[in-house]
Amino acid sequence: MTIFYCVEDQLSRAVALRLISEYFQTPIQPQELGMAFGGFGHIKKNIRKYHDLSLRYPVLIITDLDREECPPNTKKKMDGSRRHY
Repeated sequence: MTIFYCVEDQLSRAVALRLISEYFQTPIQPQELGMAFGGFGHIKKNIRKYHDLSLRYPVLIITDLDREECPPNTKKKMDGSRRHY
């Protein structure tokens, strides 16, 4: 089974890989999306692609809240036109 993930930094990568290994009981192949550590801008730029991919495969996106007060605001900044991520 393949799961895709996208992160901002090395710490987020470690968290993503740990979450994936703890959650999935079957053998998995984690695949990092995009350029390593592209930051929030990279994630925001590609969020529609990641959403489309998530219709076929599990996708995990981890971003920090260094400039936002709460996750809903971060989601709105990524793409306010979509309701479900």
